[in-house]
Amino acid sequence: MLEKANKLPNWQTLKLILSSLIVFNFYLASNPVVKVDYSILINLFDLVLIPMFVFIAAYTSKGISWQDWHTHLIPPLIIYVTFQTLDAIPLYYTGTLSIEKYLLFPQNGVWFFLAVPIWQAFFLLLPLGIKSKGIGLFITLLLSLFIAFWAVHSLLERTSFAAILQYFPFFVVAYFCDDKKLEWLRRHTFFVAPLMIILVGFYFYFQSEIESLLMQAFGHRFLTYAFFMQVFSFLVGVLIAIVAICFALSTVRFVKIANNALGVYLIHPIICFLLLTGVGALNIETGLSILIALTLITIILALLLSTNPVIHWFLNPQIKSKK
Repeated sequence: MLEKANKLPNWQTLKLILSSLIVFNFYLASNPVVKVDYSILINLFDLVLIPMFVFIAAYTSKGISWQDWHTHLIPPLIIYVTFQTLDAIPLYYTGTLSIEKYLLFPQNGVWFFLAVPIWQAFFLLLPLGIKSKGIGLFITLLLSLFIAFWAVHSLLERTSFAAILQYFPFFVVAYFCDDKKLEWLRRHTFFVAPLMIILVGFYFYFQSEIESLLMQAFGHRFLTYAFFMQVFSFLVGVLIAIVAICFALSTVRFVKIANNALGVYLIHPIICFLLLTGVGALNIETGLSILIALTLITIILALLLSTNPVIHWFLNPQIKSKK
C-alpha cells in the first residue's frame, strides 16, 4: 500500500479532474450572484487549474527533442483553429463576434495548445548549462515573472495571446522538479499538504493586510506593488499545485476515461452555452445545486462526444509523416 501511494500521479487522470473543475468554475462564473458568494473558490480555481495544465505539459515533455517538436507542430494548429471556431458560435449568437475578437482573443483557453510548442522551443534553445543548474533556472524564472507581469499589464487587454507569456512561469517551475522530488512530496503528504494549506489559508485570511502593507511600502509606485501582488498570486498557485500533486491519484483504473480529458477541456464551452441557454429559456434559477447538476451533465456529454471517431481526431489529430 505504501509503495502504491509513493507512485507518481497519473497525469491523465489529474488532467480529467482539472478539466472537470474548469467546467464547474465556468458555471460558477456564469451566475453573478453565485460568483460573488463563491468568489474565493473561483479565485482558487483561477490560481491553480490552468497553471497545473501548464506544469503537466512541461513536466511530461521535458525530454522532447527538436525532431519530436517538429512532428508535433501541425496538431496544435488544427486543435486551435477547430475549437476557436467552435467557441465563436456563442459569440455570434450573443452579437459579440468580430474579426478582431476571433483573431486576437482565443476563447476558453484554446491558446494553451499554441503555447506549449512555443514554451518547448524556448527550453530547447536554452543552453544545457542553464536549464540543468538551479541558478540558471532561478534566473529564468525571475525573468519569466517580469515578462508575465509586462504581458498582463501591457498586452492582455489587446490580445489574450498574452496568456502565453502570463503562464510561462509555471512551465519553468516544472524544470525544478524531477520524479524523486515529486515522490518525496507524495511520501510526506500528511506533512507537506497541511503546511501548504495553512500557508494558502494564511494568505487569503490576511490578504487585505498584506496588500495594505505593500501599498504603504511602495507608496505611489503602483507597478512595483502590482508586481509583488502578482508574485504572491504565483506563489499561492504553486502551493495549491503542490497539494494537488500530493493527493493526485496514481491508479491506472480510470485511464480509459481520463484519456478523453482534453474532450472535457475543449468541448465544454459550447455545451455550457447550450445548457445555460436552455435553462434560461425555461426561466430556471441557476443556483448552486443546478450548476453542480449542469457540471455533471456537461462532463458526461463531453466524454461521450469524445468517443466519436471524428470528434476524437480533432481532439488529438494524428498526422502521418511521409517516410
